[in-house]
Order: sequence, then C-alpha cells, then structure tokens
Amino acid sequence: MKRTWTSEELLEHFTLLPDELNAVGNKSGATRLGFAVLFKCFRYEGRFLRSRQEAAPEVVRFLATQVGVDSALFAQYAWEGRTIEAHRAQIRAITKVREFRRTDEEALLTWICTDILAHEHHPERLRELIRAECRTREIEVPDDITALIETAFASYETQIYAVVMARLTPEMQGRLDALLVSTPATEGEEEEELPLNLLRLDPGPVGVESALSEIAKLRSLRAIGLPADLFQGYTPKLVERLRRRIAAESPSHIRQHPQAIRLTLLAALVVQRTQEVTDALVTLLIQIVHRIGKRAEHRVEAAYINDLSPLGAISCPFPTQTVHSATSTGAIPSALGAIPHEKR
Repeated sequence: MKRTWTSEELLEHFTLLPDELNAVGNKSGATRLGFAVLFKCFRYEGRFLRSRQEAAPEVVRFLATQVGVDSALFAQYAWEGRTIEAHRAQIRAITKVREFRRTDEEALLTWICTDILAHEHHPERLRELIRAECRTREIEVPDDITALIETAFASYETQIYAVVMARLTPEMQGRLDALLVSTPATEGEEEEELPLNLLRLDPGPVGVESALSEIAKLRSLRAIGLPADLFQGYTPKLVERLRRRIAAESPSHIRQHPQAIRLTLLAALVVQRTQEVTDALVTLLIQIVHRIGKRAEHRVEAAYINDLSPLGAISCPFPTQTVHSATSTGAIPSALGAIPHEKR
C-alpha cells in the first residue's frame, strides 16, 4: 500500500459508505477503528493487509475521524487472534469475496500466460490487470503479486523456448552457437575476438571505413539465416525482454544456459541487432553522402568566387591579403585615378 495520499484520493477511496458504517456498528475503541481500516483497505487493495505497518498513517487518521476514534488507538488493534479473524470473515461475507486458493493461483497463471503476456509486459499494468481479474472472479488478490508475475513470465518464456527451438533448423542452431566460439589463433598471433562481441559493437565515426564495417556486420548477421517468422506471434517488447537477458552477459555465462534458453536468447539478439545495424548503416550512408555533398558544394563555391574576382585572372605581385585590404579601403581606386588617361 502506498504511503502518501492526496485529500482527493482519501475522499474517493476511503470514505465510509452507509452500508460500511452499518458494518462498523456498535464496535468501539481500537476494535472499531481497526475494523474500519481493515475493511476499507480490503476494498481498495482487494486483499487484507499483512501487517499493521502496511496501513498508511494518513488513511488511519482519515478513517479515525469518520468513526470518532483517536487514531492512536490503531496501535492497540490485535493483528492476530479471534477478533481479527472474525472481522475478516465478516468482511468476506459482506463483499462476497472468498479467500485466495492454490487452484486460483493456477487459474490466474494460465490466464496471464494465455491472454495477457502476449501484449502486456509492464509490471504495474500487470498488477492492475490481476487485481481487476480477481475482482471479476470474486477472489482475494494474492499477497505477493510480484512473485505471481515472475512465475507467469517464467512459464511463458518456457513456452517460447519450445516454439523457437521448433522453428530453428539444426544448421541455424549451429550458426547461433558459433557466435560463442572464437577462431583458433595461429602461433604468434593474438586470439581473435568472439563473433558475438563483434556483433555487439556500435558503429564508429562517420566514414567509409565505418560503413564497410557495418556492411560486414550485417552480412554476418544475415548469414545466420534466421527465418523472418521466428518470433511471429510475439511482440517486439517481448523480443527486447529476451535480448536484454543476455545483453550484459559474458559469452562464458551464456554458454552455461540450457540449449533452448541459450539459442532463443541468441536468436532474439541477432534479430534485433540485424534491424539495428540496418538502421545504423542507412544513417551512416546518409551522413557520408551529406558530407560529400557539403565538400563538393564548398569546392564549387570557391571556384565560383575565384572566377568572379576582378583580380582573379591577374598575376598579382602583392599578397592577396594586402590587395584585399587596399581595395576595401579605397587605396587602389585612388591610385588609379592619379594615372593619366592615356596610360591606363
């Protein structure tokens, strides 16, 4: 439960409605306040608070004002024993929401894997969807939604590994594994960089050499020969999630993964790097063409200015800077004016 609430949020989510005030009934003191907090937090969270500390102080004070009890008495509400168990049973009866069971967990996992993970992976959004589904099924929200989501992801990814492996031929599998093997170095030479590390490199500075390097990289990626429909039916976000799993792993760690996981993660990396290298190469070529155009433009401008210069075709004995200075100050025209007409 979050710790900070605005006045508007408190009014919206923690105002006791008439039927809820009736449920509070003639309870008194810590029991009255404890029941109100337990009830309204259950309405909001879809589950019972696991401890007294989970209740935000602002929420406790807001409810204490409504039931006419000092908020300090909440510390005296027993979190174990017959009283709180009776309160939970009463709240379940009023809300018609039953306790979360093992069968509910299995059903939710199936629902998440089948209907949700194909298009949604954001953790907070997944939590919202799970809470809404629990309300629809009239069951309590599980205490540890994060663990449920992680279990669902693990199960879903296991299904993906099986599908991807079925789509990879033995030759493709061999070429993917070859990314983790360096070419043996001959005597006196250093061991070559692993193909996987070379494929991870970003493009260098703008230039023909970088373009040729990216072209070679793209050819290596395409030579693996992965089918275009390898991840068909899965969102780009999921492929990105798989790719991130090995983005920072060393080749030695990647080799330790089981074959299905290793090859699926490598395939995700190759698919995304192919697109990234293609985009980088297009950008690089555009920048190179733009640079060539700029250089040609500057050369044409220089030649054009040279042709238009009055002194451009004259072999001038003075430095160019001196001539330009004399011309701009009017010294040359003044000198020309002093020369007799017939000598000009």
